[in-house]
Amino acid sequence: MKTPIIFIFFALLTIISCSKNDDTLEVNLTATELLNVSYGTNENQTFDLFLPENRSQTSTKTIVLIHGGGWTSGDKADLITVYDYFKTNTNEYAIVNLNYTLADLNTSPIPLQTNDINFFIQYFKENASEYNVNPEFAFIGTSAGAHLSMLYGYKYDEDKDVKVICNIVGPTDFLHESYLNTSEPETTELITNVQTLYGMSIAENIEFYESISPFYAVNEFSPATISFYGDEDFLVPEEQGIILKEALDNYNIPNEYILYEGEGHGWGNPNFLHTLQKIEVFLTANFN
Repeated sequence: MKTPIIFIFFALLTIISCSKNDDTLEVNLTATELLNVSYGTNENQTFDLFLPENRSQTSTKTIVLIHGGGWTSGDKADLITVYDYFKTNTNEYAIVNLNYTLADLNTSPIPLQTNDINFFIQYFKENASEYNVNPEFAFIGTSAGAHLSMLYGYKYDEDKDVKVICNIVGPTDFLHESYLNTSEPETTELITNVQTLYGMSIAENIEFYESISPFYAVNEFSPATISFYGDEDFLVPEEQGIILKEALDNYNIPNEYILYEGEGHGWGNPNFLHTLQKIEVFLTANFN
């Protein structure tokens, strides 16, 4: 992966005006970037943060990027292109690129990783006034990161801090026939690996696999959601997005479903740029 050049800007407060009848100071803030901020004690509990110029606690909401990697690998560096795109093309949002604790055969992804997301959310909310941003969130997740984004946003977000979810090739229902009745080796491998991670088969505990499938957590309070899939993706079949859209439609949740012909589990340009542009438009409509 090409190493990005990261520019760090230091905050500078400049007083513009002070009314005789108002103690409030109006300030201009320069763009600032903070790298590898810790929100916990694990080495993977870190995030990068871009704060735009002229931000405010009322209008500057926060985009959170959540990487994929099969719940056991991956890094925030995998989404640096997405991070840089929103830094460059918008000045409306703070941008977070999030790492989280990786699972292994001794530690299952859930609740480990949804807990990490919650730890981050609480940390960020506690520090939002220091960052001078509004602690309302839009999640952009890819693959396993999309699964975590949806599961947290639909099920575990008790305070309803997450307003938008952008789901890029995320699995939504581990009990769906697209996983349980398939002859595709890649699809079979994914669902087998999921069962290995949790140390139990689906047959042994259907209720558990339902509990970690975002599809079953959709409700009338779910965040607006935009989803992207490829029709040649054998890790996360397109049906996973179709059933999610049906569930969201049933509750009249604003949502979109985009299917790319000839694409698999991820894609390059021009569809990659199209995905980012569609997300930008969806955020404008649902996150302002």
